[in-house]
Amino acid sequence: MKALPNSISKRDLLHGAKVLDSATYLAHGQRYVAAEQYSDAVDFFSKAGAEDELKKLAAKMIEEGDSFLLLKIMHFAHGLVSDSDVERCAENAEKFGKIRYAILGYQKLDNEEKVEELKASISEDGDIVAEQEAETFLAPNLEEIQELDEDD
Repeated sequence: MKALPNSISKRDLLHGAKVLDSATYLAHGQRYVAAEQYSDAVDFFSKAGAEDELKKLAAKMIEEGDSFLLLKIMHFAHGLVSDSDVERCAENAEKFGKIRYAILGYQKLDNEEKVEELKASISEDGDIVAEQEAETFLAPNLEEIQELDEDD
């Protein structure tokens, strides 16, 4: 199989001055699918206007619980992915233990109750703890700062 384009070549293919025909974008997308590089495949299928290929990828992402890529498809192909698709994807992500993907899906659906429930379930995770600490950050020298403010 022919090697995939490097990142610079890929950028030029997708966003360069030379516009390619839909069949070329489609062929590149199919090569990325074969290599299981689905995010890049979405980029090329979107450029090709290949809704059938995007639908296939969306179905695969729902099945695998990959909310990130499903939402990327949703962004490029308006109307192709429904809220019920996002919900099924988030449920599958949760079922497969992909909690961050589940959270992402539920956030898109504005289901804050489910988001908070899932965040609590992984609360010992470093970035969740860091996020909570950032919300309640107190400077270690808060008293000194307050005294300076009072002196002014």
